[in-house]
Amino acid sequence: PPPAAGGRPQVRARRRRDRWAVPVAVLCTALLAGGAWYVWGQQDGTGTGDDTAHGKGTTGGSGAASTFSDTHQVLRIGVKQDQPGLSVQDGSTFKGFEVDLGKEIARHLGFDEDQVRFVRVNSGNRSDYLKAADRADIVLASYSINDEREKKDGVVFAGPYYQALKGLLVRKNRPYNDVSDLRNDPSAKVCTARKSVYETWIRNEGLAGQQVLRPGFEDCVRALLDPATPVYAVATDDVIVAGLADKYSDKTKALDNIEGGTEGYGVAMDANEAGLHKEVCGALASIMKPAGGKPSAWAVLYGRHLEPVMRQPSPGEPVLTKC
Repeated sequence: PPPAAGGRPQVRARRRRDRWAVPVAVLCTALLAGGAWYVWGQQDGTGTGDDTAHGKGTTGGSGAASTFSDTHQVLRIGVKQDQPGLSVQDGSTFKGFEVDLGKEIARHLGFDEDQVRFVRVNSGNRSDYLKAADRADIVLASYSINDEREKKDGVVFAGPYYQALKGLLVRKNRPYNDVSDLRNDPSAKVCTARKSVYETWIRNEGLAGQQVLRPGFEDCVRALLDPATPVYAVATDDVIVAGLADKYSDKTKALDNIEGGTEGYGVAMDANEAGLHKEVCGALASIMKPAGGKPSAWAVLYGRHLEPVMRQPSPGEPVLTKC
């Protein structure tokens, strides 16, 4: 406004500007602070309302998919200790086809070898180890793929990574050549691991009254090797039977041509680990794929660990029906 006597219009205008100065400054400060909080939240994965910062989300702050190795320092792999060719424990060291396959999977998942921890499991506790915190993330322990088992045990399988046939390991000094010979000897006990698929198979073969259940196959083998026990046979997969017959060749023998179909071994993990399942499937696909005219990593592992006990060349990589 035009100046008046005493300059009062300028004073009033200046006061109006002063009244707006503080609210505008406060608003600007709030906007700047809010923007900074948003950027910080995007960078470390917080402030978006998801669980990414706690390892539960599927994307990081950049929008890239999180992998299992992003949220875990080590990969814990459950294996057995008593299956020559597949997995055995020598002191603190594990070795065998499943052990080296676990290392290959870990490498594809982004873990260095010193970030892999092997944990001893058996047929009775392997699903429990997957549910317990800091016990096992995946299990490679001749765990047969079965839809009913997935529901019952609360696990999900990736695989199969091996197809096994039924087998029987018997005492060498007994006149057993097939299942019918065991049926004809009611005093002969047939041992298998509790919760294994052979509980049902033994009953279906008419040997229910002769069945003995133990926590693990190693307990059955100990009983078989002890002449004071009535355990004259151990029911398990042909690849396991072959390994045990090779190890205890002076006391045991493997029965061939046992009917009952095949058992596909799967990599098991908790049913809630959908992301890990996808990663393991991708790893298995790469491991089983020949490249550049060279055999697959799977075939190399078979030749190293299983061909010597099975006494036959690689049967070929199985089809990944659970991926």
